[in-house]
Amino acid sequence: MRKLIFLALSSIFVSWGAQAASGIQGSWAGWGLWTFGTSGTNCQMKIQFSESETEFKRLGGTFDCNVVALYSDPLTWTKQGDQLFLEGSRAGEIKAGMVKFSEAANERTQVTTTINIAGDQADYEEIWYEDGTKVLYRITGQLRRSPP
Repeated sequence: MRKLIFLALSSIFVSWGAQAASGIQGSWAGWGLWTFGTSGTNCQMKIQFSESETEFKRLGGTFDCNVVALYSDPLTWTKQGDQLFLEGSRAGEIKAGMVKFSEAANERTQVTTTINIAGDQADYEEIWYEDGTKVLYRITGQLRRSPP
């Protein structure tokens, strides 16, 4: 579940983990641009993932834009080969250097996230779609793996 919260400042602390097959394992931090319509705001980004043979997990995260913040709750996808499933439905893929996953924000809104990983750097893109096609928000950013 995704939560949109208005606030002055927020922070989250994340911990380090060992790298797995896709390279996503661990804590990531960086800066991004959250766009909505023709406007946008810069955000500090922090997010943490873990990966096993059978699961891909988002352990939590936040995008802090000073006036508005987005919190990403923990969520677990099941892995079958390079495919990801959420509640029994196909919801993405995971392979060396790339993770793409989707989740529902609410009944009308689907969130699709793509992360391309190159060593300790990653390009992040998250798009919020209303009714399947209308783009509500787009968050893009560059992340670096956080040290232990």
